[in-house]
Amino acid sequence: MDKINKMDMIMSIKEDILIRLTSIFREKFQDSSIVLTSNTKADDIYEWDSLKHVMLIITIEKEFQLKFDPIELSQMENIGQMIVVIERLIKDRNI
Repeated sequence: MDKINKMDMIMSIKEDILIRLTSIFREKFQDSSIVLTSNTKADDIYEWDSLKHVMLIITIEKEFQLKFDPIELSQMENIGQMIVVIERLIKDRNI
């Protein structure tokens, strides 16, 4: 696989994760106008409190069939960091 195709594949995986996360956020917050970016933080979304956070994590774990490490979860500052972790956990599972 050449370098360009590998980069395209990496971007498409990240884009797929972002699309799926956006769908989850829209459903949980009942807000179809939510647009996630890699820089989106909890403070950027109205009503993203601790209860919603737990609901989001449970839903994301089910959607992607993975389990987050609690320490890693506490260190995530934005959606971009979450995408990186999800991508890594998916790759680890498929090894």
